[in-house]
Amino acid sequence: MPLYPAYLAVLYDTRLSDDEFFTVGKALSIRLSLVLLGVLYVVFRLHFPPLVAVNLLLTVAFGYFVFKAGYVQAELLFYTFFLLTFVASCHAIEARSMGRALALGAIAGALAALAHLTKAAMLPFVIVLLIVMIGASAVTRWRIAASVAVMVSFLAVLSPYLLNSKRVYGR
Repeated sequence: MPLYPAYLAVLYDTRLSDDEFFTVGKALSIRLSLVLLGVLYVVFRLHFPPLVAVNLLLTVAFGYFVFKAGYVQAELLFYTFFLLTFVASCHAIEARSMGRALALGAIAGALAALAHLTKAAMLPFVIVLLIVMIGASAVTRWRIAASVAVMVSFLAVLSPYLLNSKRVYGR
């Protein structure tokens, strides 16, 4: 999927050998993992007390990130986008007003699309999310609009990739 290679391509230099670029890629991956840990801390801190947020961050950092950060792989970026999508989806489902539900639905859809562009594994989650949101719409009708916002933003972010794939591969 194109998102992580696009991140690596930002600092690609044709004068570098494959081994040299692999070293640059590892450094970029470590820098990205530090930024992602900062994002995760902000999310944890918004949802948990300070001590719990720090403990959770340290568990994630030393239980998973430390083993993946030095490799040139998209997993850390994908799992961060997946967590952000999940959190935004939970807030969209719990929203008590139409405007908030629409905004959070659009954010959840866009984050799901970015996660999908990182690693093509989000479609089952989006389908389950839509089923849950439509099921919740039996209680409040405006959640259908939030479901539409999820799909529209998901497809809007994915559309350039999908159109290019159709042009290149015919489907």
